[in-house]
Amino acid sequence: MRKETQTLIFHAAANLFAERGYDGVTVDEIAAKAGVSKGSIFYNFGSKEGMYESLLREGVTTLGEHTRQAAANLTGEEALRALTQTLLEHIRDYPTIAKVIATEMFHLGRDWREVMSPVRSESLAVFEGVISDATGNPNCQIQAMSTFGATLLAGLEWVVFEPDKSLAEVHEGVWSTIRAVLQP
Repeated sequence: MRKETQTLIFHAAANLFAERGYDGVTVDEIAAKAGVSKGSIFYNFGSKEGMYESLLREGVTTLGEHTRQAAANLTGEEALRALTQTLLEHIRDYPTIAKVIATEMFHLGRDWREVMSPVRSESLAVFEGVISDATGNPNCQIQAMSTFGATLLAGLEWVVFEPDKSLAEVHEGVWSTIRAVLQP
Protein backbone atom coordinates (compact mmCIF):
# COMPACT_ATOMS: atom_id res chain seq x y z
CA MET A 1 0.00 0.00 0.00
CA ARG A 2 2.85 2.42 0.79
CA LYS A 3 4.32 2.07 -2.72
CA GLU A 4 0.88 2.74 -4.25
CA THR A 5 0.50 5.90 -2.14
CA GLN A 6 4.00 7.04 -3.07
CA THR A 7 3.18 6.53 -6.76
CA LEU A 8 -0.04 8.57 -6.47
CA ILE A 9 1.82 11.38 -4.73
CA PHE A 10 4.73 11.19 -7.17
CA HIS A 11 2.50 11.53 -10.25
CA ALA A 12 0.37 14.30 -8.76
CA ALA A 13 3.45 16.24 -7.69
CA ALA A 14 5.19 15.77 -11.04
CA ASN A 15 2.19 17.14 -12.93
CA LEU A 16 1.82 20.14 -10.63
CA PHE A 17 5.56 20.91 -10.61
CA ALA A 18 5.70 20.67 -14.41
CA GLU A 19 2.78 23.11 -14.69
CA ARG A 20 3.81 25.65 -12.05
CA GLY A 21 7.33 24.93 -10.82
CA TYR A 22 8.50 24.12 -7.32
CA ASP A 23 7.59 27.46 -5.76
CA GLY A 24 4.12 27.52 -7.34
CA VAL A 25 2.91 24.32 -5.67
CA THR A 26 1.90 23.64 -2.08
CA VAL A 27 1.84 20.37 -0.18
CA ASP A 28 -1.92 20.84 0.26
CA GLU A 29 -2.38 21.00 -3.53
CA ILE A 30 -0.29 17.89 -4.06
CA ALA A 31 -2.27 16.00 -1.42
CA ALA A 32 -5.58 17.09 -2.95
CA LYS A 33 -4.52 16.10 -6.47
CA ALA A 34 -3.20 12.73 -5.24
CA GLY A 35 -6.30 12.10 -3.13
CA VAL A 36 -4.25 11.55 0.01
CA SER A 37 -3.82 13.35 3.30
CA LYS A 38 -1.13 15.96 3.73
CA GLY A 39 0.37 13.69 6.40
CA SER A 40 0.88 10.97 3.78
CA ILE A 41 3.24 13.25 1.91
CA PHE A 42 5.30 13.93 5.02
CA TYR A 43 5.23 10.25 6.02
CA ASN A 44 6.42 9.07 2.60
CA PHE A 45 8.84 11.85 1.65
CA GLY A 46 9.59 13.84 4.80
CA SER A 47 8.94 17.22 3.20
CA LYS A 48 8.03 18.96 -0.03
CA GLU A 49 11.75 19.31 -0.71
CA GLY A 50 12.32 15.60 -0.04
CA MET A 51 9.53 14.71 -2.44
CA TYR A 52 10.94 17.02 -5.09
CA GLU A 53 14.43 15.59 -4.68
CA SER A 54 12.98 12.11 -5.04
CA LEU A 55 11.21 13.17 -8.23
CA LEU A 56 14.38 14.67 -9.71
CA ARG A 57 16.50 11.70 -8.67
CA GLU A 58 14.07 9.24 -10.26
CA GLY A 59 13.96 11.25 -13.48
CA VAL A 60 17.70 11.64 -13.95
CA THR A 61 18.39 8.05 -12.87
CA THR A 62 15.97 6.71 -15.46
CA LEU A 63 17.52 8.94 -18.12
CA GLY A 64 21.01 7.74 -17.17
CA GLU A 65 19.96 4.10 -17.43
CA HIS A 66 18.41 4.67 -20.84
CA THR A 67 21.46 6.44 -22.26
CA ARG A 68 23.83 3.71 -21.02
CA GLN A 69 21.65 1.03 -22.60
CA ALA A 70 21.35 2.92 -25.89
CA ALA A 71 25.10 3.12 -26.43
CA ALA A 72 25.87 -0.46 -25.43
CA ASN A 73 27.66 -2.40 -28.17
CA LEU A 74 27.49 0.49 -30.66
CA THR A 75 30.18 2.84 -31.92
CA GLY A 76 30.56 5.99 -33.96
CA GLU A 77 27.65 7.55 -35.77
CA GLU A 78 25.41 4.58 -35.00
CA ALA A 79 25.97 5.04 -31.25
CA LEU A 80 25.38 8.78 -31.38
CA ARG A 81 22.18 8.32 -33.39
CA ALA A 82 21.01 5.79 -30.80
CA LEU A 83 21.77 8.21 -27.96
CA THR A 84 19.87 11.11 -29.50
CA GLN A 85 16.96 8.80 -30.42
CA THR A 86 16.85 7.44 -26.87
CA LEU A 87 16.91 10.89 -25.30
CA LEU A 88 14.00 11.98 -27.51
CA GLU A 89 12.10 8.78 -26.67
CA HIS A 90 12.68 9.44 -22.97
CA ILE A 91 11.29 12.96 -23.32
CA ARG A 92 8.29 11.64 -25.28
CA ASP A 93 7.60 8.86 -22.77
CA TYR A 94 8.18 10.98 -19.64
CA PRO A 95 7.24 14.53 -20.69
CA THR A 96 6.25 15.67 -17.22
CA ILE A 97 9.54 14.56 -15.67
CA ALA A 98 11.48 16.03 -18.60
CA LYS A 99 9.81 19.40 -18.04
CA VAL A 100 10.58 19.32 -14.31
CA ILE A 101 14.24 18.39 -14.92
CA ALA A 102 14.65 21.05 -17.60
CA THR A 103 13.09 23.69 -15.36
CA GLU A 104 15.48 22.89 -12.54
CA MET A 105 18.54 22.67 -14.78
CA PHE A 106 18.07 26.33 -15.69
CA HIS A 107 16.48 27.70 -12.52
CA LEU A 108 18.91 30.08 -10.92
CA GLY A 109 17.16 30.50 -7.57
CA ARG A 110 17.65 26.94 -6.29
CA ASP A 111 20.46 24.48 -6.34
CA TRP A 112 19.49 20.86 -6.99
CA ARG A 113 22.87 20.07 -8.52
CA GLU A 114 23.74 17.69 -5.71
CA VAL A 115 20.75 15.54 -6.68
CA MET A 116 21.07 15.86 -10.45
CA SER A 117 24.81 16.10 -10.98
CA PRO A 118 25.91 12.46 -10.63
CA VAL A 119 23.46 11.05 -13.16
CA ARG A 120 23.75 14.06 -15.46
CA SER A 121 27.50 13.56 -15.44
CA GLU A 122 27.03 9.89 -16.20
CA SER A 123 24.75 10.62 -19.17
CA LEU A 124 27.15 13.24 -20.50
CA ALA A 125 30.05 10.81 -20.09
CA VAL A 126 28.24 8.35 -22.35
CA PHE A 127 27.78 11.07 -24.98
CA GLU A 128 31.40 12.15 -24.55
CA GLY A 129 32.71 8.60 -24.91
CA VAL A 130 30.71 8.02 -28.07
CA ILE A 131 31.79 11.32 -29.62
CA SER A 132 35.42 10.76 -28.63
CA ASP A 133 35.35 7.30 -30.16
CA ALA A 134 33.74 8.58 -33.35
CA THR A 135 36.04 11.57 -33.83
CA GLY A 136 39.27 10.48 -32.20
CA ASN A 137 39.14 13.66 -30.11
CA PRO A 138 39.64 12.89 -26.39
CA ASN A 139 38.67 16.47 -25.40
CA CYS A 140 35.07 16.63 -26.56
CA GLN A 141 33.25 17.58 -23.37
CA ILE A 142 31.78 20.74 -24.93
CA GLN A 143 30.58 18.78 -27.97
CA ALA A 144 28.97 16.22 -25.65
CA MET A 145 27.22 18.96 -23.65
CA SER A 146 26.12 20.66 -26.86
CA THR A 147 24.76 17.47 -28.37
CA PHE A 148 22.96 16.47 -25.17
CA GLY A 149 21.61 19.99 -24.66
CA ALA A 150 20.46 20.46 -28.25
CA THR A 151 18.65 17.12 -28.19
CA LEU A 152 17.06 17.86 -24.80
CA LEU A 153 15.89 21.30 -25.89
CA ALA A 154 14.56 20.01 -29.22
CA GLY A 155 12.70 17.26 -27.38
CA LEU A 156 11.11 19.74 -24.97
CA GLU A 157 10.16 22.04 -27.84
CA TRP A 158 8.61 19.03 -29.53
CA VAL A 159 6.44 17.86 -26.62
CA VAL A 160 5.36 21.38 -25.68
CA PHE A 161 4.95 23.15 -29.03
CA GLU A 162 4.97 20.52 -31.80
CA PRO A 163 3.36 17.37 -30.32
CA ASP A 164 1.88 16.37 -33.69
CA LYS A 165 5.33 15.78 -35.18
CA SER A 166 6.54 12.18 -35.19
CA LEU A 167 9.56 10.93 -33.31
CA ALA A 168 11.23 10.10 -36.62
CA GLU A 169 10.67 13.64 -37.90
CA VAL A 170 12.07 15.25 -34.76
CA HIS A 171 15.01 12.87 -34.59
CA GLU A 172 15.93 13.53 -38.22
CA GLY A 173 15.85 17.27 -37.53
CA VAL A 174 18.06 16.88 -34.47
CA TRP A 175 20.37 14.49 -36.25
CA SER A 176 20.85 16.79 -39.23
CA THR A 177 21.78 19.57 -36.80
CA ILE A 178 24.33 17.60 -34.76
CA ARG A 179 25.85 15.53 -37.57
CA ALA A 180 28.68 18.07 -37.75
CA VAL A 181 29.82 16.89 -34.29
CA LEU A 182 31.27 13.80 -35.95
CA GLN A 183 33.40 15.81 -38.35
CA PRO A 184 37.04 15.72 -37.19
